[in-house]
Amino acid sequence: MNTLPYATPVPSRNSGKRTVIGNMATMPERLHCLYKALGSILPQLDHLNLYLNNFPRTFNLYEHYPELEAYSHIIQFTSSRDIGDRRDHARFTDALKYGQGHYYVCVDDDIVYPADYIERLACRSETYHDKVALCVHGYGLWENLQDFTSDRARASRYFHFEHELASDALVDVAGIGTLFCPAELIEEDFSSPPYGFSDLVLAKYFFTRSIPVVAIRRQKSWLKGIPNKSTLYKEARSENNDAKTYARELAGIMKNISRKNCTTLLDLNQTPEEIVCSDTALCLPDDIDRHEIYICLSGVNCGTKIKAICIALQKALVNILSRRMNICFLDDGSDDDTRRQIATHAFTHLSRYRISTFRNDVSQGPSCSRAMLVNEARKKTGRKLFCMLDLDRTVTPVLGRLLHAIIMQGYHQALYSTTGRVPDTIIWWEESGTLMDFKALRNARNKRDSRQHKAFLDALLDTLPQYCRKKLRYKLTTAPPPFHRQQRKLHQVLRSLLVKSRK
Repeated sequence: MNTLPYATPVPSRNSGKRTVIGNMATMPERLHCLYKALGSILPQLDHLNLYLNNFPRTFNLYEHYPELEAYSHIIQFTSSRDIGDRRDHARFTDALKYGQGHYYVCVDDDIVYPADYIERLACRSETYHDKVALCVHGYGLWENLQDFTSDRARASRYFHFEHELASDALVDVAGIGTLFCPAELIEEDFSSPPYGFSDLVLAKYFFTRSIPVVAIRRQKSWLKGIPNKSTLYKEARSENNDAKTYARELAGIMKNISRKNCTTLLDLNQTPEEIVCSDTALCLPDDIDRHEIYICLSGVNCGTKIKAICIALQKALVNILSRRMNICFLDDGSDDDTRRQIATHAFTHLSRYRISTFRNDVSQGPSCSRAMLVNEARKKTGRKLFCMLDLDRTVTPVLGRLLHAIIMQGYHQALYSTTGRVPDTIIWWEESGTLMDFKALRNARNKRDSRQHKAFLDALLDTLPQYCRKKLRYKLTTAPPPFHRQQRKLHQVLRSLLVKSRK
């Protein structure tokens, strides 16, 4: 009878095509964690390399936990007394033994893994054609990195294994205790020092070989940590740690390097509709990523909603990586703490992107606020994609994927609503100031005394997709298939409205 904690039958995985090789390193201080961790992962593995760091030669795991002896046929022990104390790098001691036909899995001795852990990761790896390294715990590096454990920029780039992740996300560094990748991608055993931060060393390895690292989508607490006093992360937070120096050097190496190979491997040949419905990681190719994306949020007295807006926006954008994502906030004359809330939460949850903040001393209304943000962006030359949002509306979760679909299809001079349920969300791709000029429309509105004319232009500026549906009996649907016919029709509608506004 199997009495292991958290033990489950071996799930079906990867159609039986690959053998799953687990690798774990432990030390005497973690013995209290080891039993739970092994109990959760052993039933899912075909083989486990267990590295015993600084244990006495007389140590016998089965004397401590007799239940584990049922898995003795798949556990291979290696002692640091034979290979030296490689610390966390010991998990790669036997990496060169494997290749095609195997998955190389690194696990921690202080994490409880879910029963579907291997099954889900194997299926995810197949989705990416077994060309990427996967992880549950991962993070991205940033420019001007000083301390990768405490810099403010870390907040929106750090995906802890116990936290929810709405979509797959491209990261720079995989937490080694959650690493899952085809064994042929690992061609080194990392036996040389420095030791103690294998996640950063492996990040450099993947980077130099243009292998994407993807943190996978999961629900909150899918993996659960086991409390313990001794962790490498606590060590990394100490002053003058070698890991901090290594991270700074690595961030400098990665800065502004082409992602051509990453974008090729992440290109799953999805249609626009599939992109919008997908939860895979997305990365804009370098040639397309020269164009600026502006997400413009404006509103008045929205202080109580700013945190929720920023968190929702972070989730909506997490699976799209762009070097030119700009998020602009405009406080339109609020008399509450909107400005302070923006300063707090925007730079916490959205630090992955370029953040700009503006303020009107007196409220100008949504039309003028949006025009102001557009005109600020126009101070820079080049093509731009604008997405207009209200500060008091939670963004639709498909926003990032919709932006990616529009950009990859090359739609210029077009205006979209993300969903029929969020008519105030407007996406507009402007190329060199053509098609529609918010400032010109605003000026046309101000020159007319007619209340009816002002109302018309206000509706046009604020919620044009909604106006199209109501007044022109033209229904704008979510990510309409086919996009081309939708774009041509909307192009005609916009030109017609623009002509009317100038009469």
